[in-house]
Parts: sequence; C-alpha cells; structure tokens
Amino acid sequence: MIVNILPDLPLHKKSKEVFSVLIRTLVEEKAPLVRSLARKSLTLSFINPLNYSSTQALVNRFRRFFNSHKWNFIEVQLALAKFILKRINRTRLTIYVLTDFTYLKDKWRLLAFAIPVGGRALPILIVPVRNDAFANLRWKSEVDLLIENISLLLPLLPKGTVFIFDREFTYPKLMEFLKDNGMHFVVRLKKTVYVDNKPLTKLPPGIYENVTVHKIRANVYLRGYDIVDKKEDFYAYVSSLPKEKLSWELYKKRMKIEQMFRDEKNELNLELLSYVDEEDILGRWLTVFMGVLLNIYLISKIKGNNHTVKLLKEELEKGIISFIKFGLSIITDVYSLRLKISKKGRLVLIVGDT
Repeated sequence: MIVNILPDLPLHKKSKEVFSVLIRTLVEEKAPLVRSLARKSLTLSFINPLNYSSTQALVNRFRRFFNSHKWNFIEVQLALAKFILKRINRTRLTIYVLTDFTYLKDKWRLLAFAIPVGGRALPILIVPVRNDAFANLRWKSEVDLLIENISLLLPLLPKGTVFIFDREFTYPKLMEFLKDNGMHFVVRLKKTVYVDNKPLTKLPPGIYENVTVHKIRANVYLRGYDIVDKKEDFYAYVSSLPKEKLSWELYKKRMKIEQMFRDEKNELNLELLSYVDEEDILGRWLTVFMGVLLNIYLISKIKGNNHTVKLLKEELEKGIISFIKFGLSIITDVYSLRLKISKKGRLVLIVGDT
C-alpha cells in the first residue's frame, strides 16, 4: 500500500529526504540524539551507505538539517496539523483541543496543543518556551504566548472547536479571545474562585448558568471533591458551552494530554532534549517527533482485518496502552514501513504486511 502524505510540507526536497530518514530512525531508536540516530540509520535497509562515507558524515548531514534556517519548525508542525485535522474532520464531529505545559528539567517547558485520539492525545503544535522567556520579553505575558500560538491554529480549526485548559489558564483575556473567534472554552477553576460573589466551595454541585467568574459571564459546572488517580481534589470549570453540553466526561478529556506527556517522555526519551541550548534546535527535534506521531497515526488508520491490529485498537481505546506504544507495535509487529520522496517532491509512506 502506498500513501502520499504531506504534499504541502514547507521543506526543500533534500530536506524532506533527511526528514523521512529521521522519522523512521527515531521510531527505531527512541532516543533523540544525533549520533544514535545516525548509527541506527546506517543499519536500516532504505539507507544507502554509499551516500555516506561514515557515521560521522551522516551526523554532519543531520546537524546541517537541524541548523538550517531555510525552514521554520512552527510552519512544519502546522502543515502536519492541517493534514491530521483534515482527516479527523471528515467525520464532522466536534474538535477538542487540549492545552497544557510540561517541563524538561530546569531549562525548558513545552506548550502543547493536542487532540484526543483513542485513549490518549495527539499533539498538533508544540512550542518550546525557555523559563526566562518573559524576562527576555519574548512574550509580554503567558496569556500573550497562548493567544499568539492559538492564532496560528485558528485557520485550521472549524468554528465551534472546544479548547480545554487546566486551572492555571483562567485568563479572562484568553476566554474573550476564543469567544470573539467563534471558539468555545472549558477552563478548570481553582477552589478559591467566587461565582456571582459567592465562594465556589460553598455552592452545591450542579450547573450554574450565565454567572460571573473572573469578570466574564459564562456557565459553571461544579462537581466538587472527587478522587482521580487515587488523589482527592476539587473540580469545577467555567465554559462558554451551553448547559446541555456540560458534563464531567467533557473535562476528563483534558487528562489525556497529561498521559500523552508521560508517553512522550517514557517511550521516546523526550527528557534528553533538555540538554539543547538553542531554542530553534529544540524546535526542530520536536518537529521530528511530530513527524513520528503523524506516521503512526496514518498507519493506525489503515483498514484491514489483521487480528493484532484489532486487539491493539481495543487496548488503545480502553487506555491500556499509550498511543505511541500502539503505533510502535503496529510498525514492529504488523507492517514494514518505508518512506521515500516521489518525483513530485511528496513524502510517500509505503506500507506492507510483514
């Protein structure tokens, strides 16, 4: 089976070739280190060792790729996101975008936007943020960082998309921005919040319509204290969605992004990216990671009656295995994967039963 993918990927043809090598190798190696990737690449059947005199030659080629200023890692991620969202939106279902930060040790944190797929979430945009980004005036504030990057996704998303946030994102400016652009929001509330001048913790569980929270008028869903992952916490959220669409299951979608972060760090050793000094290099590594997830997603959509695939899909839907583990198992146990560049400069995925 041959699948043409990414016809509009904003990369030069030679860069696409390197990109395809990196995608396949990262799936095999699971460690985003240049020398490890180069060493592994030379052992794969689709790499022609005659093109590279040594591992060091391939290392140099990879480094030139990541240090190139001929392409922008944000633009590449948006091209990937456009492709993914186009496939998902064929079902005409409501799109949910989960948003959160994760930390890579002391230097970096990653702002991630993801969509729930099966039992996990699939990232559509990841932005590396240095811990001193606001001190250096890269962005004036965290809410400006959020609005700037959400603005990049808006052209790709249908009206009525629902953005789901944790309680650190209760910015009135952010909520108004989403409403003004035809989007909805679900933002978890801290228990110290007041609703119509009444303490949130003093109210009984239920839904409160058209109330004032953080100087905006919206609806509030109050669940109260609950045990999640064996820990008791207080749960309530504010939303622009109508009353009949508010539920506990709606907010629980956000928890999939936390599971996604754990998958990334455990399965692909993403913590190793913390050693990188330059922001643009970190961004390029994340682009490769996005490419891996995209191809895993494409493979997961291939129709067939393979019994192993059916079992893996059931485990994914139930949250027994991670999205990354699902994709890697399919690549390893079910299909042989090759990537090439077509005469028209498109990245081509060739899949066949093993």
